[in-house]
Amino acid sequence: MALHQHVFAQPVTGTSGHAVRSGITTQQPEAPLITKYGTGFPSPPTFDDKMEEREYLKGRLAAAFRIFGARGFDEGIAGHITIRDPVEPDTMWINPFGNSFSTLRRSDLVRVDYEGNVLEGGRNRLINRAGIMIHRGSTSTFEGIVLEGDEGTHIAQALGQKKAIILQNHGLLTASDTVEATVFWYVSLEKLCHVHLTALAAVGGDLNKIVQVKDEDAAETYKSLGLPLSGWFSAKPMFDEIAQQTQESYLA
Repeated sequence: MALHQHVFAQPVTGTSGHAVRSGITTQQPEAPLITKYGTGFPSPPTFDDKMEEREYLKGRLAAAFRIFGARGFDEGIAGHITIRDPVEPDTMWINPFGNSFSTLRRSDLVRVDYEGNVLEGGRNRLINRAGIMIHRGSTSTFEGIVLEGDEGTHIAQALGQKKAIILQNHGLLTASDTVEATVFWYVSLEKLCHVHLTALAAVGGDLNKIVQVKDEDAAETYKSLGLPLSGWFSAKPMFDEIAQQTQESYLA
């Protein structure tokens, strides 16, 4: 398991339409979409009202923390998930420093600018500066606790247009254009690391004894499971489960 985690997401620009909930995915409006899966495949909700979109995304972000808490993806006070604010895109929402992932609510989230100035939030407005530096730099190797802007820039350069990177001596970082896809990439990468280390241990550390996935097979799999829409939809069970298990208490 990763010692620490960074997950951030930014909403797609130019959204339109209507959605009001942040809980059970099946209760969200589903826009028809023609994909390889056929016409009518669900897609992320869209919005006419940016304030409505903000509240929805905050709810999904709070749900993401509950998912991480339930899966043990926390490490004391460390760890953060951030999302760019759709109303004021030069600001972001982040979890308050010291709050448990497992009890975090939408009203606990804190909005900050890219310099770390707190603009609004719950009663606890302490923030993890590392999360701000990474989000700012990204919207590799790990050189230390991320407290300065240079390290955020280095991480952004390593990430590029990819969905994930592994920070040496630190942990995992994933990114996407939806909270759901970002969470799914993180959970999947965490499992992948576990499987790889288990397989490596089983063959005594000899990489030559591990059958490698062919490049063409990996590329074909990416077309089905590696695209942003696939990540968003693949996260649906996790978000629905946490909504049922918590009775959507994270929306408070």
